[in-house]
Amino acid sequence: MEEEAERMNLMLKMKSVYGGGVAEFSKENADLFEGSGYHQFLFRASERQQIVLHIIQSPIKYHGAGIDVARCKKKGTIAHFFPLHDKKLKSRLSKIWVHGWTWNPLTWLEQPLNSVREYFGEKIGLYFAWLGFYTKALVLPALVGLLLFVAGISSGDPDNKAVPVFALFMALWATFFLEFWKRRQATLSLRWGMTDFEEKEEQRPEFIGEERPSPVTGKLETYFNPLKRNIRRGLGSGAIGGMIGVVIVAVISIFTLRIVLVRAIDSTIGGILVGIVNAIQIELLNIVYQWLAEKLNDWENHRTETDYEDNLIAKVFCFQFINNFNSLFYVAFFKAHATLFGGEKDECKGSCLSELSVQLGSIFITRMVIGNTIEVGIPLLKRKLLTRRAVSQAKKQKGVDAQALTEGVKEELLTPAELQAKQPVYESTFADYAEMIIQFGFVTMFVSAFPLAPFLALLNNLIEIRSDGFKLCAAHQRPVAKGAEDIGTWYNILEIMSTAAVITNAGIVAFTSDVFEEKSFRFRIWLFIFAEHIIVGLKFVVALIVPDIPEAVKIEYERQLYLKEKIMNGEESDLDEGGPPKVAQYDGEDDIDTYSDNYEDPYEQADM
Repeated sequence: MEEEAERMNLMLKMKSVYGGGVAEFSKENADLFEGSGYHQFLFRASERQQIVLHIIQSPIKYHGAGIDVARCKKKGTIAHFFPLHDKKLKSRLSKIWVHGWTWNPLTWLEQPLNSVREYFGEKIGLYFAWLGFYTKALVLPALVGLLLFVAGISSGDPDNKAVPVFALFMALWATFFLEFWKRRQATLSLRWGMTDFEEKEEQRPEFIGEERPSPVTGKLETYFNPLKRNIRRGLGSGAIGGMIGVVIVAVISIFTLRIVLVRAIDSTIGGILVGIVNAIQIELLNIVYQWLAEKLNDWENHRTETDYEDNLIAKVFCFQFINNFNSLFYVAFFKAHATLFGGEKDECKGSCLSELSVQLGSIFITRMVIGNTIEVGIPLLKRKLLTRRAVSQAKKQKGVDAQALTEGVKEELLTPAELQAKQPVYESTFADYAEMIIQFGFVTMFVSAFPLAPFLALLNNLIEIRSDGFKLCAAHQRPVAKGAEDIGTWYNILEIMSTAAVITNAGIVAFTSDVFEEKSFRFRIWLFIFAEHIIVGLKFVVALIVPDIPEAVKIEYERQLYLKEKIMNGEESDLDEGGPPKVAQYDGEDDIDTYSDNYEDPYEQADM
């Protein structure tokens, strides 16, 4: 493994006495690296995965097996390809992470991030770090929003005079959240050795092209003409436009249905039913478009995993933004002036703000139920069906004790590899991020109409952290560990949404709510422009004041580079032990082994 790690230029963390930075591994300098922390083992579980995967997929001329896994899976010569779970490590991680609930609310948001990263890789570890950070940030707006919602219900008037102030607060909250996440992300990136990951990222095994000498290094590289990729992007945009057209037609049909239901039943019940139908339509079209976007992205042939995912995010976000929010924009800003099929006026029953609140609440709650059912319920159902199938197979076999059919039957009939192969594949963090980013849009963009949204998001996320952990540990195949420097294009989308939130909330307060109904339309326009400019200006000032990277992280990164250069060149460092401050390695987060009173070798009889 050490030879292969050296051939693949694997980046490993150096021991703290040598600066604690990351460097390319070499057998000659093996004693400089800290290893996994598990006794004599040099490589962490995720690093062992990367080495084995590299051996399997590397060309034979580079001492690999030369197996094109993706092509073999398409041909059916390989049925399944995934790393097996390590029974002991997974059990410990599940205990402290998935089942780690206590009666103390202060512990509900704690996660063993370093252990998650060690077992699943930096990409998944970073997702859970972001999800935990976002959930903690929701606590304050959740409490304020809950008080406003209760006050509105008690008074019978949704146009609470404090709502404009809350909308301003949420706009600034989103900015502070994003700015402080960048600082947290920079700290984790340095601690996990991912600061320059994208510069050294290897190409995807699925990337195809012609072999040619690199104009920079002279080494052979795979080349694909960017012009071909751009042509394919242009052709794919037509399909994307067609799907957006389908969404628009679906929304018009849904609001026509609402008119029928309001006349036949009741305005409130009709509004709730339409909100539920709208939420189901959103989920179904998201599934269809996700499939289409992945096919188009595969066709474009991106070189690295980061390039591939960034382009997929851009495609999916454009569609999902329209699919998830178009009905809310319609109710908030256009419904009072809209005419549907047959010249029918689609007027708001009561105030448009109340209707927007009902619509948003119905969609939000329905998505929560559907999302958690899909993530937890369906995997559990699959496991139950698998057990029944195993029982059925056992009945057909001779010599199987009938008493064994109800207890441990899967272990008797299937090996761990066979059992895990029947579980669904966890493709990537893409779907999990997409779900949370859309939630962020609901929480920020229309919060002036539905102040309860942050509170519902907080409750959902407390469950989401555990359900996503359960999904990874118990309901899916173990994913291949992947590195990541940051959350990628998702951050840019969050920035776009936080800016859009300023415009939408200013518009709702000025035009949709009844707070300024006695004022002239010209006054409202100037109020909207003034409020939007002031808040955007405040966001800009906050972003300017708060540094993206903590000063301690900058110093530590430069210190690590300095020490690495000295040590790799065989020189002695002139920094004493009392040098610049270091970024704490664990930051109060618990490692798996701290939960084991009697340590056992986690790789003994491991399924690796």
